[in-house]
Amino acid sequence: MGPDFEAAFARIARERPGGLAVIPDTLMFLNRVRIVEAARRERLPAVYPRREFAEAGGLLSYGASLRANFRRTAYYVDRLLRGARAADLPVEMPTRFEVVVDREGAGAHHPAGCPGPRGRGHRVTGEAQG
Repeated sequence: MGPDFEAAFARIARERPGGLAVIPDTLMFLNRVRIVEAARRERLPAVYPRREFAEAGGLLSYGASLRANFRRTAYYVDRLLRGARAADLPVEMPTRFEVVVDREGAGAHHPAGCPGPRGRGHRVTGEAQG
């Protein structure tokens, strides 16, 4: 972990905030395992911008569905290849979002006897579902 991350997590350990929200950023994504491990070590509930964070053991991710975004990008590429001008195509915001909950990560954040997440996300990682 780079010095900026070390300093940030040392401050988090001292100040004990109620939670952590990680911004969608390439640097954060490249250091996702370290960030997730530090948050779990400090028992800090955290929400992450991409499903890969939850798949790495993070508590919860919520963000735009990359699969849906790539499909929509394919539509734009098709329009451009058929002769549309880029300036004539509208700018679109994501319309599909996904929630991923890591049950194992959720268990690490809840005291004994406190139930974990009960809602249904688009995907739950960790324990096998029955």
